[in-house]
Amino acid sequence: MPSKAQGLSLNTIVIAAIVLIVLLLLVGVTTGYFGKWGPKFGSVTATSCSEKGGTPTTGDCLLGKAQEASGFYEDVKEGQKCCLKQ
Repeated sequence: MPSKAQGLSLNTIVIAAIVLIVLLLLVGVTTGYFGKWGPKFGSVTATSCSEKGGTPTTGDCLLGKAQEASGFYEDVKEGQKCCLKQ
């Protein structure tokens, strides 16, 4: 009497392997493991003018040497703007 083979199908194994790879990539990205190879988000997430490499000033930014940054920065007071180095 022949017995039927019962086990995991090939489709199930392939899907499980893909899910495991995606899970490992997700954990690696969220924990910062790929930070040394990926883009640097420091300039995007900076909350102060000095973190972005600029200086808060009430005067005009020098033409050709600095650029006015728009956005909210915690170290720029009312009436000031953030001048970034080019």
